This record gives sequence, C-alpha cells and structure tokens, in this order.
Amino acid sequence: MKRLIPIGLPVVLLLAFMMALPLLAAETALMVHDPWIREAPPVAQTQAGYMMIHNGSGKEVSIVSATSPAFAKVEMHETVTTKEGMSTMKAMERMTVQPGGQLTLAPGGYHLMLIAPVKALKSKDKVPLTLKLEDGSLVQVEAEVRAPQGGKSEATQDHHHNH
Repeated sequence: MKRLIPIGLPVVLLLAFMMALPLLAAETALMVHDPWIREAPPVAQTQAGYMMIHNGSGKEVSIVSATSPAFAKVEMHETVTTKEGMSTMKAMERMTVQPGGQLTLAPGGYHLMLIAPVKALKSKDKVPLTLKLEDGSLVQVEAEVRAPQGGKSEATQDHHHNH
C-alpha cells in the first residue's frame, strides 16, 4: 500500500495538470506589457488607459470588454482623424490581436476610456483592470497611474474630441 501512494500522487498531479492546460493556454495567450493610466485633474470624469498587448497563441484573440472597480464604466475606443483633420473617438465592440501579433493602446490611437472614477487617482496609484476575451476568459491587469509628460494635461491632450 505504501508503494501505491508515491506512484499514485504523481499520476494524479499529472492528470490535474493536463486537465488545466487548456485553461492556462487561454489565460496566457495574451500578455500585457506596461499598462498605465494618465493622471487627470481630480474633477475629471474620464481618463484613458494604455498598454501593449501581445498574442502568443496561434489564433486571433479578441477583447470584447473591459471593467475596473475604480471606474463606473470602461469602453474600448479608437482615436480617428476625419477628412477635415479633426480627431474623434470611435467606440469599438472588440479589439482583435492577430496570432503572434501585438496591439498597442497608446495616446492618439486605441485606448480604454475610463469613465466616472470612483475616487480621484494620483500618480503611482495602482488600478486593477479586467479584459474579457471573446472565449469568456479574463485577463487581469494592474495599471499604474502616471503624471502627464511634457506639461500637457489629459484634458488638453485627448478630450477636445467628439465622442
């Protein structure tokens, strides 16, 4: 009987690991690098979230929504320039990352629009974000709040646009 226990335990662990592999694969298909939120004045009702998202899988992966306990609502947006040269933001239903590719969320492009903060955020604060993928899996991210670069505030950089 003692002989069966040492052999049985590794077999059970191996089976458990093999059953968990699909879950691990879905969870690690997207790797998020450098997630951050631009600091805004305490009265601001919107902020923007940025990050680099890499798809390490062999199939395209779509982000269909995002949430954060620090904001009442999170939307996925793309900044586009009209024929007249005006910048405007377009809400997106999904953001797709190609197999082996990357998607950059950066000022002037794709971003997360963070709406109605629960409390004012300051530089160096950490904010949890959850990205929901089309297959139902979730990617947990912690974004750092950063002070604006070059002396321009969030209000003057991104919010003279039509939503």
